[in-house]
This record gives sequence, C-alpha cells and structure tokens, in this order.
Amino acid sequence: MQTAPHERIAVSLERVVDCPFGVALEYAQDFLETLRSDEQLGFMTRPDVTEPGKPHDEVAVWWPSGQQRFGDVEMIVRFRILRLSTHIELRGTSDVAPASREAFRTALDGLLARLATYAEERERRYRVEHPPALGRVGQVATA
Repeated sequence: MQTAPHERIAVSLERVVDCPFGVALEYAQDFLETLRSDEQLGFMTRPDVTEPGKPHDEVAVWWPSGQQRFGDVEMIVRFRILRLSTHIELRGTSDVAPASREAFRTALDGLLARLATYAEERERRYRVEHPPALGRVGQVATA
C-alpha cells in the first residue's frame, strides 16, 4: 500500500483572550503542562525576538508524530498586549498529506481554543478570589 505524499505546510491562528498580558504566558505554560503526558507534547519558553521593544517570551511546542495524522508538529505561541486583554498567536508547521490539511488546521485551532479557554477560566477564578480593589494594575474598583 502506497502512502500519499506529504508536504510541509504552515498554519497561523490567532485569538484574543480576556486575561492580562502579564499572566498569559504563565497560564499557557500551566495548560501545556497538563497536556505533557496526555498528548505527548513538549514545550519550552524562550525569548521572543520578533517584536522590538521590551523583551518578552514565547513558547516553542513540539507534538511528535504518531499522536495525530501528521508528521511531527512544531509550534510557536506568541503573546501580544491588547489593551487589558492578550492577543495569542499560534503558528504551527508539519508534513501533511494534502487530504489532511483541513484536519491539521482544525487540530491546531482546537488546541488554541483549549488554551484560550484555560487562560480565561484561570483569570476568572483569580478575579473572583481577588476583587478589583485588590486586583491587578489596570482594574478599577466600582461602587
């Protein structure tokens, strides 16, 4: 049985999450840590050198072949300040059979959606436990 040829493709996805930039990386690391054994993925934090200005980090993620219908997946997760929220960008590449392109995009979109939901839930819990009077910079207490 002959397998379909694979080609290297790249997917770029974005989400805006309702959590401050200052904690988005921490939430992402915690989320990825929960997937480390279940999904057999690995990750590491490293400096993000793509944006000038104040240095910040990005997360490099790898998802080994055999866990999905693609070759090894390499991803970069970057974070940008967007007012009081955070813009998360996920870029992923893999060797994919032409028939699996949409499945690859869907898998990465699902991963990003799960990460965004996790970050927002963590932030909601934080806000309940720490009302605005005791909250983070940028939050205003209302009467």
